[in-house]
Amino acid sequence: MDKGSNKVRGFTLVELMIVTTVIVILMSTAPSFVTIVKNNRQTLQINSLLLALTAARDEAIKRNGLVSVC
Repeated sequence: MDKGSNKVRGFTLVELMIVTTVIVILMSTAPSFVTIVKNNRQTLQINSLLLALTAARDEAIKRNGLVSVC
């Protein structure tokens, strides 16, 4: 490098404030995202159970007998 070159490397206060603001926004929305994922997983499990019970009911009607869901 030249001795006359005065290149300063680093972050300005404005850049630091913008990055901090973005991090705060992302952290504040993260808990709601986790809740959405939990609710979707619960809905998937309930739908799977209902599908299994419906299939067992249809099979019991077809066989005219008892059917169990395991």
